[in-house]
Amino acid sequence: MIDLDALTALTPQQRLARYQVLRELLAPLEAEKDALNALIKADLQAGETVETAELRAVLKTSHSTTYPIEAFVAAFGPDQALAVASIDAKKVQARVKQRELAAGEVKEIAVVTPRSTALVIEPIRAA
Repeated sequence: MIDLDALTALTPQQRLARYQVLRELLAPLEAEKDALNALIKADLQAGETVETAELRAVLKTSHSTTYPIEAFVAAFGPDQALAVASIDAKKVQARVKQRELAAGEVKEIAVVTPRSTALVIEPIRAA
């Protein structure tokens, strides 16, 4: 059970030190979990049934659907294709690098929205 009061009582430096201890403890377990995951997937792909009295392993495939632009335009016309199109940021940046689009104008119309904030612990390098 987590003692939130005890964690709250720690200084920020003590929290970071505790975080590092936990990270060092969990890293080998995560590596073992990843290795077991790969082995279980291989077993299933080889046709094995992988289960215990409490658990069953199965493979589920996720899919992503795309619509080729040429086929979409041919079926529904260019107006409908434009209405449902989205702009790929990586392709825009590639065109900026190739000087097909003006970087300044692209920057002016860009909308940047934060999606998530991740905690990153970086080693401190001696100067």
